Amino acid sequence: MDLADIERVAVFCPVSASGGPEALHQLSHALRRGGVDCSMIYTDARHHTHVASEHIENDAPRAPEMLQFYAQYAPTHAARLPWDARSLVILPEGMAHLHRLFGVGKVAIWWLSVDNAYAIIPELRDRAFERELFGRVDLIHLHQSAYARDFLKRMGAADVRELRDYTSPIFTRSPAAAPSAKRICAYNVAKGGDAGDRFFSQHPQLSGLRLQGFSKAQLQEVFSQTRVYIDFGHFPGQDRMPREAAICGAVVFLHRKGAAAVQEDFPLPDAFKFSEEDLQSGELARRVEAVLAEPTLAWMQQEDFRAMIRGEQDAFQRQVSALVPTTAL
Repeated sequence: MDLADIERVAVFCPVSASGGPEALHQLSHALRRGGVDCSMIYTDARHHTHVASEHIENDAPRAPEMLQFYAQYAPTHAARLPWDARSLVILPEGMAHLHRLFGVGKVAIWWLSVDNAYAIIPELRDRAFERELFGRVDLIHLHQSAYARDFLKRMGAADVRELRDYTSPIFTRSPAAAPSAKRICAYNVAKGGDAGDRFFSQHPQLSGLRLQGFSKAQLQEVFSQTRVYIDFGHFPGQDRMPREAAICGAVVFLHRKGAAAVQEDFPLPDAFKFSEEDLQSGELARRVEAVLAEPTLAWMQQEDFRAMIRGEQDAFQRQVSALVPTTAL
């Protein structure tokens, strides 16, 4: 589908402070920088959106918490937008079911995750809806990861395009030049936290720092003093926290699940990806201990990963320009 005639874009976004909404704000920011009229449409269980033949109406307030949290991306909120053939609406995968509301303008679904979508959208578990969604030839499917791209191709989506995100400048503006001098291990409690708790209780010689409730600025400070970051969770997409940790100086270990198993998404040597067997046998603990004792070689082996992170924003801007050719990024 050609998007060269697009005059305005509406980016739908849940009222939530997390990785997906940040990516949606990055997209809106990049489009506006390229001269595209782009507005955020905030929605949740309390705020509903009405699509009429010539406009979109959103009854949400200006969502001050979102405007403040994502102020670095200078978001613009709209309660009412014109809607016609020169409009594009972008839905995160958790709102894929809303594609039915839009018949006149152009619609894209951005698959920031795969597995989470099936948990969020009951309709996706219905074969009839699945056929409808992936059988709609005028629907654009954007993928944030190769993991999502492969899923979309398996489902037979007709128009599949790459659109990744980028690690927040809070982490990338001063990338680490060496591994941390402190022998600290950290892990994300919100994703795989139970497995992380068990791992560190079984290996008391390793001191695990539980990451929970930190702001982005606080995480940047923590990661700059973290020698090893371990992610015990499943990867529904190209998750942010391993990238944030790596660019700040940590050597990362990832559970080989979902996108973490895809080399294109996480270009790390196999030694830094672990299985359930590695967890149970003590192999992961041995690898972590080796890095804590002497991190220099491991740090050098993860340079390709850090190089990818450093180039994410430029790559993202090129992808946005390719999506809506009227942009001049």
